[in-house]
Amino acid sequence: MQRRDSNWCPRAPGPAARLWLACALAAAAGCPSPAGSRPAGAGGPAADPAPPLGDPPAGDPSAPGYAYLTAIEPALQGRWVTFLDNCRLRLPGSHPLNDPSLEAAVELQIAPSGEVVARDLTRASGNAEFDEAVRELVEDVRQVAPPPAELLSDDGRAHVIWRFARDRRQAGAAGAAVRRVVFPPERAVPLWIERGDLAEAARRAATAATPEAVAALVDAVAEAAVRAGLSAASPEARRSAVEAAAAGRVRAVADVLVAMARGAEDLALRAAATAALGAAGGADAVPVLVELVREPADEAQRLAAAGALAALGQGDRVWEAVAPRVAAGGPDAAGALRALAAAPSVAAVPALAAAVATGPRARRALAAAALGAALP
Repeated sequence: MQRRDSNWCPRAPGPAARLWLACALAAAAGCPSPAGSRPAGAGGPAADPAPPLGDPPAGDPSAPGYAYLTAIEPALQGRWVTFLDNCRLRLPGSHPLNDPSLEAAVELQIAPSGEVVARDLTRASGNAEFDEAVRELVEDVRQVAPPPAELLSDDGRAHVIWRFARDRRQAGAAGAAVRRVVFPPERAVPLWIERGDLAEAARRAATAATPEAVAALVDAVAEAAVRAGLSAASPEARRSAVEAAAAGRVRAVADVLVAMARGAEDLALRAAATAALGAAGGADAVPVLVELVREPADEAQRLAAAGALAALGQGDRVWEAVAPRVAAGGPDAAGALRALAAAPSVAAVPALAAAVATGPRARRALAAAALGAALP
């Protein structure tokens, strides 16, 4: 059933608005409008109006975005039918506005909220009044159904081309289409990352022109993915992100790893973030790791920090941090010796050799393990 919007008319003061107003006034008065106040031919009911156009033809349900186009069709088709009916019923069949070959098209730019943020007449009909009626109609359409994410272009908007025809096609969804606005990958990938659609960002990164460009964009996507994981509510998700940061050597997230190593409530997560700094932290992480060897949250974190320093080629810094504990031989010596086993240091060999010869058996065993790791 054809839907009409009987409340819509073109807005004054354009020619299309004057046409509608002249027709409406003439119909209400039952007489012709005053000469000069309307376009030629406008007046009361046409002597022999053409039959109604009926419903517009159905489109192809498999066409890209067709379900969305049918969802926004009522906002456009109903108002357009009102205009066409006024032309059919109030103007002679020979009037230029009743020419069935007239056709115009408008591009609507629709934000994710459904707000129509831009309108552009992309195809003119050649009839100024017809085109102005189209412009005025789409200007009055401010809000439509929010577009699904898969229809958004690289600029974050859905671009819909909508046809307005004078024949049976009218303003039906069958004559509309979704247009994709595609930016170069170097411009598109950061935009998709900003919107949180990392899958699309990764897909676009793979289309870059050179291997170097692909690698740089993939690194950006990886960084965004890791950052998203590190801020997740689930400890498991954060731990997986920490592992990904280490495996991918994503140094851009070192600041997040440092904060996590120092302040995460989950001690296992602290240790994991500390270990990841060995791969993703770089030289800037060394002072933090030395600090965590000296004053860890627990022994697991001390071992993780020592291992990270060893991975960075900074085993001697571990020895500097724990030497006083080894020399003191107190309760903290065992943890210090385990750290030295994880981060061998040639500088520690004399002290370790002495520790092997004296002290409790368990501590001597730990010293022997550290010494074995440190010897060339």
